[in-house]
Amino acid sequence: MDVMVEVLNVGNTIAALDEAFAQESTSVKDINYATYNVISKSLEINILGLSGNEKVSIFDIAGRQLTSKNTSVYKVNAGAYIVKINDYVTKVIVK
Repeated sequence: MDVMVEVLNVGNTIAALDEAFAQESTSVKDINYATYNVISKSLEINILGLSGNEKVSIFDIAGRQLTSKNTSVYKVNAGAYIVKINDYVTKVIVK
């Protein structure tokens, strides 16, 4: 049985981390806060802030697309849903 031994170059690793930290950048993209407000009320999903040009899709918890209409009120059964408005995605619980 061969055992491979590799020497860690800790000095270069620390230098690379110091350089990355000094750049003050992160791997997280800028967060764009949506102007949409998705709420549930008596077996409905209500979307506030739509301008009329958005593509709205509603998915159930299993990932099945239920609708892709562009309206602000959706009648649904009780459960958990994923709401996608263009590139904005959120979840909503309907009771």
